[in-house]
Amino acid sequence: MDKIDATEITSIEILKSSNDKQIKVDDPKEIEKIIHEFSDVKLRRSNASDKPTETYWISIFVNKGLRFGMNLTDTNFLYITDLASKNKYSSGNFKITSEFDGESITSLFK
Repeated sequence: MDKIDATEITSIEILKSSNDKQIKVDDPKEIEKIIHEFSDVKLRRSNASDKPTETYWISIFVNKGLRFGMNLTDTNFLYITDLASKNKYSSGNFKITSEFDGESITSLFK
């Protein structure tokens, strides 16, 4: 999240894989809540080894254009791609190593 100013995010779309329910968030306060939760996450490069039971497909739009894609699993793995970057560090698989409950995402589907 250090590659973008959160105020430039115009919307976030989230698809829950288990039921194909999709939510679009465009309220700036809700966007800030989601981004804040991810901004404190500690990550370690890793390949996902646990089979998830739930995956959230997260699309982050900046100035109405798709900028970031993320896949968050319930086994605390996160795949991130920065669509504006073309270098080898523009995407990767990560294990979340810090405290993270994903409440800002999961609460949208209750």
